[in-house]
Amino acid sequence: MFRLLIAPLFCLTLLFSSAAAADDAMNQPMVIGATAITVKPSGMPGIEAMAKAYVAASRQLESERHWTTWRQLAGNPNQLMFIRTYPNFAAMDEEPMDPLTRTLGVERAQEVRAAWTAVEQVQTGIWRHSPQLSVGKPSNDAPGQSMWLQIEVAAGQEQLYMAYLDKVAEATRKVMPEANYQTFMPVAGEPQFWVFAVDATYAQMDQNMMGMNVPARLKKAFGAKEAARLAAMREKAITDAHWVIAKADAELSYWPEAPLASR
Repeated sequence: MFRLLIAPLFCLTLLFSSAAAADDAMNQPMVIGATAITVKPSGMPGIEAMAKAYVAASRQLESERHWTTWRQLAGNPNQLMFIRTYPNFAAMDEEPMDPLTRTLGVERAQEVRAAWTAVEQVQTGIWRHSPQLSVGKPSNDAPGQSMWLQIEVAAGQEQLYMAYLDKVAEATRKVMPEANYQTFMPVAGEPQFWVFAVDATYAQMDQNMMGMNVPARLKKAFGAKEAARLAAMREKAITDAHWVIAKADAELSYWPEAPLASR
């Protein structure tokens, strides 16, 4: 399964902040494609060099395709996650030719990509944004630090968990209107929902984590009896949950409107 916190694979995320996704695209289903890799310890320098070559080629071409590379702040240093955000599914069919081949030629591009032989494990996935189950709007700011919650949903309990998330979002809007988190649902195969909370600075992360926890939100918004009913729904619906804190790697990420490293 595609998971965030099981060794040896760190699957980051995130993320969904998109310099390319304009406000007028916000009503379309936003999609994220993720590739998580575990690299041999001796192979990480080569993988980093390859990622930087892709960044340089994309800037040279002024590509409109962007991605964010994430590292877990605590965990295996030889694991990376590359996240690409699309405004909708149709945009995934519009991928241009490999930027390394376009800028370096076939032979040189193959030499750079040879670093990929150091990768021991690869996992990929596609998730769809759910505005109804989210609070606030996805940010267009370049990400810095991020914390997010990954949930595994029991087989056959997806609708029950969606109903629970809908009530959590309703309660959050009532009692914590300043909150902002985004929910992404699996497109196919994986019984998972990802709930992300993206914060640009550690101070903002402190503020977010100090906020009212979910049971307290539900109790304040709906009363103790309804909060208990919703807690029982959650217990029935999920099989596992993990918090993750990660940091975007500016040098290995590409943002077309303004390079991430310059922000």
